[in-house]
Amino acid sequence: MYKIIGGDGKEYGPVTVEQIQQWIAQGRANGQTKVQKEGGEFQPLANHPELAVLLGGASGVFTASAEPTQGFKPILGFQPIGSSSGGGTAGEVALPADVLTRDFHLDISDCLGRGWELFKANVGIAIGVVLLYVSIIFVISLLGLIPCVGLIFSLASMVVGGPLLGGLLYFSIKCSRGQEGGVNDLFAGFQRNFVHLVLAQIVQGILIFLSMIPGIVLTVGTLLAMGVKFEKGVDPAPEAMLAAVGIFFVTIFVPVIYLSVRWAFTLPLVVDRKMDFWQAMVTRWKVVGKHWWMTFGFVSVIGLINIAGILCFCLGGLVTGPWMLFTYASAYEKLFGPRTDAA
Repeated sequence: MYKIIGGDGKEYGPVTVEQIQQWIAQGRANGQTKVQKEGGEFQPLANHPELAVLLGGASGVFTASAEPTQGFKPILGFQPIGSSSGGGTAGEVALPADVLTRDFHLDISDCLGRGWELFKANVGIAIGVVLLYVSIIFVISLLGLIPCVGLIFSLASMVVGGPLLGGLLYFSIKCSRGQEGGVNDLFAGFQRNFVHLVLAQIVQGILIFLSMIPGIVLTVGTLLAMGVKFEKGVDPAPEAMLAAVGIFFVTIFVPVIYLSVRWAFTLPLVVDRKMDFWQAMVTRWKVVGKHWWMTFGFVSVIGLINIAGILCFCLGGLVTGPWMLFTYASAYEKLFGPRTDAA
């Protein structure tokens, strides 16, 4: 923990590395800001090695020619900490420059605990935002069932679905950073990178569907072969039934689950960091690839908890929905936020 001398000469704290990072991104702190580490003396921020790395350069001023850290290879749309184009608006924090090279540990119980604390601190507004999101999606789905004109609403859902979900995630991310979230954040996706939020949803859906085609072909072929036996009055052997189920699971569910997990945090990167959709997918793909099973476990747990809440007469979803939303935001911050133990 740290204490910091503000521009008004007053002492603030204790504060975390994340808070200092946000102040740097917002232009409220720089290399000359006086900072005191717990048990130490007040020194310029740049004199603290673990904080100086947040500035993007030893002088505290980011330069485009600065050498990347830990072998980081820049990619289009990626804005590391300290970037002049990384966003100066409140609540906007650029990605750490080492996000592609550093390791991570996703502690599920820790994320659940953090998510629960955030839910308790924002219970009223969180339930309201989630209810509004579900209501909008439900109404659009019902309108899509109307003959003839329903097709228009179905197409509209493809356009607004990504930005709405992005706004819901943006609300939870703001709350996880100690900022005030509101109902208007649900519609933030229509102002923050709208086009790329739409493209992220559509492109991911197309790629996942394409991954299913081989499995669909194999499964249909197996079922047709079994159908011929039925026509001849011969019951298919149990082994054949098991083989059909196995083919269906391995060739369809496995690819869908694998890709869904590897792209699990694409939308937060697009709406929060304002990355273009493809580079967000690439960044997420590389990060999750280090610990796919760990991320799969996390996604499975929050999914099962959400299902359990919905099964409780849907009322449980009013608790598990916002809770898992904040849990997801906590995991996102762990994977893509600044490290508190940076050295």
